[in-house]
Amino acid sequence: MLQILKRKRPGIQSALRYVNASVPIMGAVIALVLAQCASTPPPRVDEYPVEITNLGAIVNSSADDFSPTVTAGGDLLYFCSDRGGKQAVGGQDFWISSFDGMFWKLPLNAGPPVNTVGNEGSPSITGDGTTLVFAACGRADGVGRCDLYLSRLEGMQWGEPRNVGPPVNTAEWESQPSISVDGNVLFFVSDRDGGLGGLDIWRTERLPDGSWAEPVNVGPSINTEGDETSPYIAADGKTLYFSSDGRPGLGKTDIFVSRFVDGAWTEARNVGRPLNSELDDEFFTLSAEGTVIYFASQREGGLGGYDLYRAEPNPFPPGAVVYLRGTVRDWKTKVPLKADIEVIDKETGATVSTYTSNEITGRYAIVLAIARDYRVVASAAGYTDEALEVQLKDVTRFEERSHDFLLRSRDASQRLFASVNADLWDSDTPVRPGEETGLVIEEIAYTETVPLLHYVFFEQGKAELPSRYKILLPGQTGEFRQHNLPSGVLEQYHHLLNILGYRLQRNPGATVTLTGCNDGVLEKGDLDLSRRRVETVRDYLVKVWNIAPERIIVHSRGIPERPSPLNTPEGMEENRRVEIVTTPDIMGPAVRKEIQRTLNPSKVVFNLFIESSEGLRRWDFHVTQDGNELRMSDGYSTYPDSIPWNWRNPKGEAPATESPLQYYVHVVDAAGNEMTTEPKKIPVHLRTLERKRALKLPDRRIEKISLILFDFNSSEVAGKNEQILAEVKKRVASGSTILVQGHTDRTGDARYNLKLSAERAASVARRLAAILGPLSIRYEGLGEEPLLFDNDTPEGRFYCRTVQVSIETPVH
Repeated sequence: MLQILKRKRPGIQSALRYVNASVPIMGAVIALVLAQCASTPPPRVDEYPVEITNLGAIVNSSADDFSPTVTAGGDLLYFCSDRGGKQAVGGQDFWISSFDGMFWKLPLNAGPPVNTVGNEGSPSITGDGTTLVFAACGRADGVGRCDLYLSRLEGMQWGEPRNVGPPVNTAEWESQPSISVDGNVLFFVSDRDGGLGGLDIWRTERLPDGSWAEPVNVGPSINTEGDETSPYIAADGKTLYFSSDGRPGLGKTDIFVSRFVDGAWTEARNVGRPLNSELDDEFFTLSAEGTVIYFASQREGGLGGYDLYRAEPNPFPPGAVVYLRGTVRDWKTKVPLKADIEVIDKETGATVSTYTSNEITGRYAIVLAIARDYRVVASAAGYTDEALEVQLKDVTRFEERSHDFLLRSRDASQRLFASVNADLWDSDTPVRPGEETGLVIEEIAYTETVPLLHYVFFEQGKAELPSRYKILLPGQTGEFRQHNLPSGVLEQYHHLLNILGYRLQRNPGATVTLTGCNDGVLEKGDLDLSRRRVETVRDYLVKVWNIAPERIIVHSRGIPERPSPLNTPEGMEENRRVEIVTTPDIMGPAVRKEIQRTLNPSKVVFNLFIESSEGLRRWDFHVTQDGNELRMSDGYSTYPDSIPWNWRNPKGEAPATESPLQYYVHVVDAAGNEMTTEPKKIPVHLRTLERKRALKLPDRRIEKISLILFDFNSSEVAGKNEQILAEVKKRVASGSTILVQGHTDRTGDARYNLKLSAERAASVARRLAAILGPLSIRYEGLGEEPLLFDNDTPEGRFYCRTVQVSIETPVH
């Protein structure tokens, strides 16, 4: 019975508000039964075309993972979990994951001082990423049973949290905050007196002196006699998402939405299926863009109790905003500056909001309401202010803009001055005290599977193999090995005939059918050309690879059975080919396994500034490690403002030891005066597979499988790729996360290609779901951006008509 009364509400503590309530047990049971009856599904709950995927075992665990909040830029995800492990501080902790463009990375524990041996829950972060509000229970400085706390980002670490205090916190229970993007409005959940039911949503505003106003109940359009939980105020400040068990819905708690219109909240609306299920669905959150949802749910098919999910598109998107971000720097040295940033409404002259750029990175981020014009002013002590005019009166949809403020120092110029500094932070992820910073080199087990294109292409009117194909002499075939092929997809394909010959030698029972074709237009009716093309391929296999002629069946025809368009130069070029049909083991995909070293950050940018009253004669910039030069640039009277570097020496090698990198610049002016900057250091950390295993650190492996599934302008999954689909099945484990990305060539309209690529990805995702069952499978269409391969060759275009399946699997 006690367990029923201890219904677990994430982000508070294991035993919640009902434990200390003075309600008689039987009365509580009756109330619980009535609440469940109130959740009886209504006659109709709308369903929307929303794709939902579990974030997978890299992010989720067998414990409860819940209460996500994504930053305005959509690249950092904070959430709460009671998982264990070496990083855990204790109880329920905050964890942070960053997005690498494909997958959410292994989460990092936020660490002290925000995490303690007690329970922390329900993180909410402002749009600029500098203020964190959360709930904690039973702390020494607590006002009530559970209170709201606030922490500010100091450099790249979270500062000591402080209790928000009265009137927000009371002797009752306060939790599950949602702070507005500008940090001036706070929604939260409380069971304080004056509410309409059990748990209600309340709202407060920050006053000019920094304190908080007396909270007000958001009213009956949102709150009920039941429990309202996990509010989330969107970037527009007018759209509120929350969960409730006091309104008709599908399950225990459903997600609802309400909008602030004409000074009042509209009647809450159920967001419908599939966002809601028959179980608890809570903690809705968005980036400023507003279309990709993250939420927590106990629905079937998860990895633990609560799991984190991704959903797209949002059927009830918030109003559009503009996301402005950039850096504030010294205009000479490019050194990041801590500066005050004021947003002013140009029409009224009133200050809309204020921000502070990060003292280490110089970064700032601002979310601006549309249909207004602004003046954004950056100021710092010892510098002249700089203003940016931002005109948004005619903006109607979400935009992301960037601007770097370069502030001019009031200091006098020097006769000869030089400086260089490194921009290392390509992520806004805060670090724990003592955490590794600098260049982190991590080894990851990586496998790439690429199908072989079943075509050999020829030039117009010719039957000779084009020079791009790799041709061997009869005496060289004994040295050929598949595992020694170059790593590039097209470079491997150009060894197609050698791969075919090699495999036929090792499978003496296999046969192959070759069909010669022509373009059907400029070569129309020239069956002799088709015959000579197929004989060229046959003769190479027979004379160079010693394949018995009777194992090779040859045909010739005009255009291919499934031709590319006859009315374009590219289509005709693609039809000038020899087609190869054989058994799957002969034309199976090429598989490459390696230990990849990922570099984080992926690059560094060195910012240079040189000032000389006499004129610059020459300059030289150096990066060394253990006395060995890894990077050098030099010049004469002019120099670049910045030098990007991918961490690799001229041989393409990344740093091999953990010795720090050192960098400096040396300058000489026209009068012969010299100056060398003091060498600065960049720490280097190696996370080898061996070290990760020894320390039992969380790890992952990544596999990428490309599927040449599609003919020109087609999204039909061709039968020849059944082997590739089976290959995917072999590589997937129960905790794998799968990303399916569709691509096209550059032929035709870009918007149509984007739609076609999405259809291709969707068709593959459906096939995989049927084969693999309930796994985390997300798909997207990328069209021709990025263009995967050179489209000036027919094989490049065919390889672009692909779907790539990336599989990320945790390694324990």
